[in-house]
Amino acid sequence: MRLNANLMLIGKVVVLVPYKKHHVMKYHDWMKSSELLEKTASEPLTLKEEFEMQEKWLNDDDKCTFILINKAALNFQSVNNLVLPISREIELSSLAGDVNLFLNLESDVHEAELEVMVAEAQYRGKGLGKEAIKIMIFFATNNLNIKKFIVKIGTGNLESIMLFKGLGFEEESYSSVFDETTYCLYSSSEKVMFMLEEIRSYILEKSYYDCFLFNE
Repeated sequence: MRLNANLMLIGKVVVLVPYKKHHVMKYHDWMKSSELLEKTASEPLTLKEEFEMQEKWLNDDDKCTFILINKAALNFQSVNNLVLPISREIELSSLAGDVNLFLNLESDVHEAELEVMVAEAQYRGKGLGKEAIKIMIFFATNNLNIKKFIVKIGTGNLESIMLFKGLGFEEESYSSVFDETTYCLYSSSEKVMFMLEEIRSYILEKSYYDCFLFNE
């Protein structure tokens, strides 16, 4: 989605950046993991297909993605809230996963399916996924007019179920074919209102290319 093609969102523990070509190799390596493929209900892609997918994420109006970066690993400095440039090497070594939205453009309720993945084991359990979800909900509510968020989670993925339930998602339906449950959260709910105020109190938005030492 071109709306976030140059947008960097800085939270307390995670930084969200647009999915760029130089991220594809790292992402492709992540998706060689059978564990991640199962948890994300994904099919393995060739490297060529992965580059094509990155282009689709950039250009399609019904898809929005950010790459997650472990903020602590960036070790960047800020002066008067101006983030100093970060090298490509530091950025790539700090990549942690991704967060995605699939928009239902024909839905009357402005619905979107949400996904999050913390691919790097060393960055799990540090709150990156939870904050990334909150920031994505904040972004989608304010910029994409999303009214309803859904997630589809396999019944065996207890960690994700607990994460999303803790954020206020409630069970909506179950598919015996895929053995997964759909959970939903409405932007008008009290949970989301509180979440938006929380994120608004500290979120920092920057131009991606102003914060890094390179251009593609």
